[in-house]
Amino acid sequence: MKVSFKSKKSNLSDYWLERAQQAIQSETLEDAAKVAEIERIVAMMIADIYKNLLAYYAKLATAEGIDWREAKQIADKFDVEAFQMRAKAYVENKDFSDKANKELKRYNTAMYVNREQLLKHELGLIVTKGYAEQENVINKHLHDSVTRTLKHQSGILGADVHVKQSDVEAIVYSNFGKLNWSERLWNNQDELRKDVERMASHVMLRGRHPYEFVPEIRKKQKQTVANTKRLLITEAARVQTEAQKLHYLETMGDDAEYEFVAKRDEKTSKICRHYDKKVFKVKDMVPGVNAPPMHPHCRSTTVPYVGNWRDKFFKDRQGKYRLKDEDAPSIIKESGAKWTDKNDPYGIQRQRHADDYYEEIRNRKEEIEIREVARNTGFRQSTIKRIYKHIFINKYELEKGYTTFDSDFEMAKSWFRLREGKEIKQMDIIMLKHEALEHYLMNKYNYKYKEAHDIVERKYNYNKAISDQENNNQK
Repeated sequence: MKVSFKSKKSNLSDYWLERAQQAIQSETLEDAAKVAEIERIVAMMIADIYKNLLAYYAKLATAEGIDWREAKQIADKFDVEAFQMRAKAYVENKDFSDKANKELKRYNTAMYVNREQLLKHELGLIVTKGYAEQENVINKHLHDSVTRTLKHQSGILGADVHVKQSDVEAIVYSNFGKLNWSERLWNNQDELRKDVERMASHVMLRGRHPYEFVPEIRKKQKQTVANTKRLLITEAARVQTEAQKLHYLETMGDDAEYEFVAKRDEKTSKICRHYDKKVFKVKDMVPGVNAPPMHPHCRSTTVPYVGNWRDKFFKDRQGKYRLKDEDAPSIIKESGAKWTDKNDPYGIQRQRHADDYYEEIRNRKEEIEIREVARNTGFRQSTIKRIYKHIFINKYELEKGYTTFDSDFEMAKSWFRLREGKEIKQMDIIMLKHEALEHYLMNKYNYKYKEAHDIVERKYNYNKAISDQENNNQK
């Protein structure tokens, strides 16, 4: 397996590394939402277990405690019938997996069971239903994780990959180690079920009050949540790595490389710090070996390693994803930028990139965004605030209705340079002046967009500045 150690010399844009960290944070929030759902399911499961223990204890209690002979007597047929109906209803739930339904069918209890056996069946059914619900949560989370990852990679690389449902299922249910996540989950269920049945025997045959088991029940609740949480987060990282590999191979080929990006915080593990910024061949990408997850709860990720992505990568891919429209050789989008087939050979990925970056800007803290651009350009913060509002926030009466301006790839790149304070070009300053004056005319004198745009373009022609910059680059 070939490994390239390029952590200090990596040409990958800091912008994409920043996006990777933002993606990690976004996925962490997705994980947290699902963990909260798991906590609710487990809490209800544990509460039902304790409630049933109390109910059986109360039913069989005497002044001296539990009479074990009562526990061995045949259970009331009405209790058995009620249990059978619950079990049947759970099995008929179409949302549960085949494995879950198979587990639930184990509780098709015979009519003649003693009370101790019936209690164990009751508790086993509660545990099995709880794990079936947890399985549903994890299953949906993993499928959604694959979808989000493919969408995120498409935004980076500018190419959609059409993945068959069978490929998604293969990713979600592939083994990690010797077992897949579903098998691990049901193994955990078996352990909890045995512990609960042991508690039932102590209550029914030894007369111990269920209250004595409260500390142990609470401990089991924490362990159950912790086990499922570990499984959910670790497996989410695995399926995302598998989805990334699939996308990298489809869009960049067998010789493609990727860069390991560790989740950077005070809890970053030693192994993830060790692999951070190292570059590997995509064909050698293996979760747990040279790609996330490197350990339980791992939330590191990867990004494509494409060298100087602005020049080499997009130049090599020029024209691959252009959808031509012969009836519209030149359009002015309601964002101030002019695009043609000549100067925009790969418009699809540009538009996707622009949409993502505009949304990213809107989700940042406004005051920091304005302060940084003002500091990097020497413009007043009040001016940058007007420009920021004009481009990204304000709504106007446009041809498509009352809405914000369309996102634009060139303007996104200009704003990125202005925000980062790196390689700021004359065209970027012209864009600021254009948007500031355009905002002034539209808000001070109520000019319509096109009128204001045409007037401002005579003084600050951003489209011409783009062309001039491209011509200079070609010299």
